[in-house]
Amino acid sequence: MGADADKLLLRLQERPVVAWSVEALDACPQIDMLVVVASEHNLQRIAEIVEGMATRLPLELVIGGARRQDSVGRAVDALAGHAVDMVVVHDGARPLVSAALLERVISAATEHGAATAALALKNACKEVDDEGFVVRSIERSSLVSVQTPQAFGYDILARAHKEGRAQGAVVDDDAELVERLGVAVKVVPGEHRNIKITTPDDLPILEAHLAATPH
Repeated sequence: MGADADKLLLRLQERPVVAWSVEALDACPQIDMLVVVASEHNLQRIAEIVEGMATRLPLELVIGGARRQDSVGRAVDALAGHAVDMVVVHDGARPLVSAALLERVISAATEHGAATAALALKNACKEVDDEGFVVRSIERSSLVSVQTPQAFGYDILARAHKEGRAQGAVVDDDAELVERLGVAVKVVPGEHRNIKITTPDDLPILEAHLAATPH
């Protein structure tokens, strides 16, 4: 990102990014509890932000791990003492997740046990080698670009993380951990404005989305 601050603390229309994400999930009627995972370095600052919000749901803060999967695993562990049927995993750095997208993913996971949002690819796809030369072209019609939210039955996700840790698995998302169990993950249409803040260019794009279609 090139910024000094945690992405969750960057400002989007003068509000911290994490506030947008928490607000979106807090408004989802199918969600009963929020767990916010933050780095130890920024835990206090994020705690001040979320505790100052008028959330309808109980909210718990958890210190994250070294990798994304470690952080989600800690959140899953924090839910062990609660009566949980399903877990929705969402990147806090995707602040414009919509109610409709959350509903699509949760509905699909309710039916199939596991679901993720994703977008069809628009551009040609190439595999390249370590020196930057094309190895082969890949047919894109069966490929998707995965987003969050992702949703899973709690028992499925807890087992996926437990077995992933035992096997030393290194994955890009929770769906991949669940796939390793042999569980089919249903893909539902994502949204182009559900951008994950990754580079400095992403913030003005999000601002433009908000200007065109207010949140």
